[in-house]
Amino acid sequence: MPLDFNIPEELYRADFCRLIFHIQFSDSFDLTPEAFLRLRRGLLQAAKDLASDSPGCLALQLFEPELATDPVARRRFQRPAPCFVLVPPILSFGACSAGQTVPLEVLFFGSGMSQLSLFFRTLKRLGKQGLFLGKGPFGVRMVDSLDASGNGQLLWDSGEPDEPLSPAVNHCGWWLENQAKPFESLQLSFVTPARLLSNGRPLFEPEFEQIFPFILRRVTSMLYAHCELELIDDPMVFLNAAGEVEVVARSLKWEDWRTLSGRQDLGGVTGRLELAGSGLSDILWILHLGSLLQIGKGASYGAGCFQLKPAS
Repeated sequence: MPLDFNIPEELYRADFCRLIFHIQFSDSFDLTPEAFLRLRRGLLQAAKDLASDSPGCLALQLFEPELATDPVARRRFQRPAPCFVLVPPILSFGACSAGQTVPLEVLFFGSGMSQLSLFFRTLKRLGKQGLFLGKGPFGVRMVDSLDASGNGQLLWDSGEPDEPLSPAVNHCGWWLENQAKPFESLQLSFVTPARLLSNGRPLFEPEFEQIFPFILRRVTSMLYAHCELELIDDPMVFLNAAGEVEVVARSLKWEDWRTLSGRQDLGGVTGRLELAGSGLSDILWILHLGSLLQIGKGASYGAGCFQLKPAS
């Protein structure tokens, strides 16, 4: 029978927004998955440059949020991740010519929406130094905002003042309602490699029961850090439900995306899982939110992106 799922009431108070930054390359540039997945370094440098030029600028806090003041939350959630998520522009990977425009989707959650203009300034600064290792200089041509239905509206055009940016606000609860589609089994597909570390070691061939805790931790920590929501009292309820999920088909593999001279290559898990069973209905809202937030090392910067859809 098709599965249904319940949406926690509190999620209707968890907000996020979706922006599309249309970046236009000044020179030809090969936009590889590695170049995109290593954007953290370039964005951090751009934020440091902004802070150096403008004393009091808080750009660095975008990328290195402060620890929670609550000691219990600090132990449970550890260091919070950034308030944003870069969505991999899969269809744009490859050789880009000078003058070509690429859409870069970025999601901002909860209190992070107040820092849109700061991220925008950082992105423009990155464009001056180049997207990756000094290559791929770009300018931001325009910015669109996507509403809950995925419809876009122009938020900013080149030549206009940088701020304020007032995007359409989406609510996690309403967004989840739109994901409720009848299915008997579900396909989970990794779009970019997920680097999942257990005791400091990567999981090369993880089972679903090993993957789900990363999704649960990512969702709960982001909702706590940026939406001030602590939804789950007992994680074991959901971990046990994940243990009841049936893996109908599994085609996961390890994929290296970065070569390190003299050291082990960096990579992550890619491929698909087909899931079924009654346990899915209890964890489905967590899986869907995880698909927005991405999982594993570098999740905020495009790694561990996965999609969900009814299995054919």
